[in-house]
Parts: sequence; C-alpha cells; structure tokens
Amino acid sequence: MNSQNILIAKIITNATDTTWSQAYSTINLYVTLSLTSSEKLEEAIASYGKDILERLQREFFALDDKNLETVKKAVETVTEEIGKEYSYSIVLATTNGETLYIVVGSAGMVVIKRGEKLGTIAKGEEGTVTAFSGHLQDGDIIVLETSDFAKKIPSDKLSPHLEGATVSEISENIAPLIHEDPIGNEAAIILQYKKDAEEVADIQEAPGEEKKEKDQKEDKSDEPFEDEIIAPEEKGPGTTTSLFSKFRLPSVNFGKKRKILIIIAIFALVAVLAVSILIEKGRQEEKKREQQFTQQIVPLEKKLEDANTLAGLNKSLALDAYSEIKKNIEDIRDSYLKDTTQRKKVDAFYSEVSKKVDELSQAANSQNEKVFFDPQNESVKKVDMVTRKGEAIVAANRDGGIVILSGEGKVQKTIKNEFKNIGSITADKETVYLLSDSGVLSANKKKATTEKIIPDVKNTADVAGIDTFLGNVYVLNKKDATIDKYTSGSTTKKAYFTDKITLNSPIGISIDSSIWVVEDDGKIRKFTKGKEDDFSLKGLIKPLGTGNILYTDIDYANIYLLDGKNGRVVQIAKNGEVKNQFASKNLINAVSFAVDETGKKIYFVKDSKIYSFDL
Repeated sequence: MNSQNILIAKIITNATDTTWSQAYSTINLYVTLSLTSSEKLEEAIASYGKDILERLQREFFALDDKNLETVKKAVETVTEEIGKEYSYSIVLATTNGETLYIVVGSAGMVVIKRGEKLGTIAKGEEGTVTAFSGHLQDGDIIVLETSDFAKKIPSDKLSPHLEGATVSEISENIAPLIHEDPIGNEAAIILQYKKDAEEVADIQEAPGEEKKEKDQKEDKSDEPFEDEIIAPEEKGPGTTTSLFSKFRLPSVNFGKKRKILIIIAIFALVAVLAVSILIEKGRQEEKKREQQFTQQIVPLEKKLEDANTLAGLNKSLALDAYSEIKKNIEDIRDSYLKDTTQRKKVDAFYSEVSKKVDELSQAANSQNEKVFFDPQNESVKKVDMVTRKGEAIVAANRDGGIVILSGEGKVQKTIKNEFKNIGSITADKETVYLLSDSGVLSANKKKATTEKIIPDVKNTADVAGIDTFLGNVYVLNKKDATIDKYTSGSTTKKAYFTDKITLNSPIGISIDSSIWVVEDDGKIRKFTKGKEDDFSLKGLIKPLGTGNILYTDIDYANIYLLDGKNGRVVQIAKNGEVKNQFASKNLINAVSFAVDETGKKIYFVKDSKIYSFDL
C-alpha cells in the first residue's frame, strides 16, 4: 500500500502567543502536533513547534525498519527534548501494507469509522508515549486528533459529520466548529483508506469453504474496534521456515533428450532467479536513494516554504534564506547519481530555488524615468552635479554655474558665482555649499550670491567631498584618510574622530546626523560623535563596483548608493539590510545623484542632463 491509497484532509486553528498546532503529512507520515505554554516565551512558540516537527521528520525518515517499536522510539526521542515549559500533544500515524501504526505522545486521540460504527482506537496519556497497531479495511475513515480537538469535538458530536461524506466535505463541515472560540492548539487529520482497484478485482469468490471464510471475514467487521487494534506479534530469532523443505524430487530415469530439456529448464530458472535478484537489488537501491532524498530534501522543502512566506515581509532576509537553501543543495547534489529519479527531483528543486535567488537579487527596472532638466537652453548650459538637501533641488557645473530648480524641473533662481572648478555640492535649508579651486564657498539661496568661507580647503585630489550639518562643514580628507570639521563661521580645522580611526581610500561622504563614508571598494562605514558604529551590508548578492556615490539626509529612513559601474541605485536600511535596487542603463557611469524620500524621486546626472525616476 502506498500514499495513493489514502485520501486526506486537515484542520488547524490559528496560533496565539502561547498556543500553536499543525497538521502535517508527507511520504507515508501523518502527524498532528500541538504546543501550549503558560506564558509568552522569548522564543516564538510557532518557531519552536516547527523545530519539533522537523526533528520528528528526521527521526522518522532515518529509520531503516519502520515497525511499531522503532517508530515509537523515534517519537520518544523527540518528546524527551521538549522543554518542561511546554505541554504537548502528538499523534503520529504511518502504514505498512494494510497495517496502521499509531503512536500518541502525551494526550491525543484517534477515532475510526468502519461501516456504520464509530469507535476510539487509540488514546494517549499525559506525559507518556503509547503505541497501537491494527488492520485497515477498505473505506475506513480515521481521525487523528490533538487533545484539545478531542475535547472540543467528542465522538458523539463528530459522528454525524462522518456520515456519507468525502474527507474534504468532512473537513469543511467540522472547520466552523473548531474555529468558533478556538484555543489555538486544535488540529486534526482525516484519513480514508481505499484499497487498490486491481487488488479488489483479484479477489474471487470460491464455493464451499472459501465462501464461508469470506462471510466470516465480513461478519468480523461488526466486532468492536478494540479487538481489531492490537500490538504486532513478536517472533523469536531463527524461526524462519524454508519453503523448499516441503518438496522432494522423485527418482526418475530420463532419456537424453529429456535431460537436455531439464538442463535448459534449470538454466532458465537460474536466469530468472538472477534477473529477480538484480531487480530486487535495484529496488533496494532505489529505496535507499528515496530514503536519502526524503531525509535531505524534505527539511529543505520546509525551509523553502518559510522563505516564500518571508519574501513578502523582508526581501533581504528571504534572499539570505534562499541562498542558504541553494548552498545546501549544492553540497549534496553530486551524491545523487545522474539520470536517477532522485537526481532529477534534486535538479528541479535546485532550479526552483535558483530562480528565487535570481528574482530577488536582480534590481527592479526604474519606473517613470524621464529627462527632468535639460540645461541646453539655460544659462548654466550643462550640469555636472545635483543635490536635494535643504528641500530644494540645486544643480551646478564645474565651470561655476549654479541654479535652483522647482519640482517640475524649471529654473527658479540662478546664483551668481565667479569661482570656477566646482568639485562637490551640498546644501541645507538656507545655504548651498560648494567645493571650488578657491576654497569652500557658501551661497545664500535668497541673496543668490556666493562667498568664500574656508579658503584652505580646495578642490584638489586630496579632498573627496564635503557635507554640512547644523551649519558646520565636514571635509572628507582623502590625503590624511580622515574627516575634518569646520564649525559655523570658523576657518579653523578640527579633528572629527575622537578615536584612532583610519579610512581606506574614502571617496564619498553624506550626513544625516551620523556621518556615512563610502570607500573605493564599496565598503560603507558609519560614524557618530567621532566614534565608529558597527555596520555591514546584508542581502546584497551582486558585489558593488568601484567609484560609488553615497547619499542620505536628515530624517531619511535609508541610505542610497549609486553603483554606476553596474547601473543601479541600491536602497539600504540603516541597519544594513538591502531593501531594494533600481536599475537603468542611463545609470551606468552617472556622475552625481540625489534622493527625495518624501517626494519619492531619485535624480541623477548623465551626459550633462538631470534624469529622474520614481522611488
């Protein structure tokens, strides 16, 4: 008998902080499991329950011989590890031919409907593991119930719902009763045993004693179920009987031709026997391969289900989960022979997981991308850099042209400036700051004029960039691999770092209240009040290129990185998790960018124009 003989339906309730249940089935394994804790614990009860279920699968499928005793021992091994802070109910069922094995861990119940009768065939006791077995008959309906399911729907209440219905209809009828004021640990599996059609067709009625024997068997179905379910008989060692001991060959003299025929027949029998041995050997090898597949892949399939659920909540964590599953498959893939059924299943599973990894690791194409500002017919003629800091879009070029733009890309104001060779731009609500070959400049947005405020800091290869916070100017000193601070109205340099910190090829700076620095190899570092904070990227599959540009602002929820080598903007939460990626061919070799989180826009400079797309 295989799982195709079993029709199945499941009923479970929603978990709470202190209760959880599950109805689980896989290859010839049927389990109902519930957990209850007296109070909310640090580890989520659902997570702990899933771990128990996974351990139960591993113990079961690791068994070479799945008899009643070994299955019971597997359940005992799992229950011994369940914490004392939990009460539990486990009902496990499996079949061997037409025999049903049942193991109940702690409280739990199994009822059966056979013909017109309904009876209890297995009932567990609190804190113990009990085993039962019995013979199945065609049409039997078996219900595996957790303890609280059995309390909520006793047999007399269950019986009317089992009359003349399929397992799916039974489940649909019972579900409303369970979901009325649920505790959260009610679960059940409904099974119906169907004999193979070919097996039923092979049963022939014979006259006389055989007919009588059949009638006796039919009468037996009316006996109480308690007599039907018994423990398997134990046989002592060495009690096997050879069938060949019942036969003796007579002494007969055969002629030459007959002897040849007998020899041919013997060779034919030997050949048949050899083929049978090879077939049996192949069957055993197939069984071992299937067992290996079940032990290794079933847990990974469960992890894939969890990762699929996580994908809708946190793409970064889901990507980590998919990547781990993919690596696990790669580690075991070659242990399966090519062209075997199991290898084909493993390859198909690997392709499915790889597709998930590719989907999450690829950047989404930019949406609503367009030219936001074309300076060709404006006074600035071209744009080399842009910023959105200080709630206004400011564009500038290296020749000193500076304009303030509206949200529609129209020039609102042109700032007069005589200084040239502009290399960096930033701003706050009132002032635009620029790094020029004559020093750091400030431009009042209302007056639209510039003045030199820090003459000693000039646009040279020694300075990687500037930014401002609360009127102070911070200079990314590439030569000394440090950050210099200039307080508002002062031209005196102060060290920002309070600890001994060395930057490695820093190329970009951006400030929200902490200072963020990107280094040439793509590493992002975070500093607060002169000290370095722990920070690392999580969930980024495709490595960053070199020459990246960093951007964030006060009250922004994320930091943003322009990876011009790979044509993408990466959105990163401030805990390091990669939240999203935006791709565009125009982003390749873009020279500057800015982000408006409130207005949900990203701006970037390419070919002397400013482009925008939706965030």
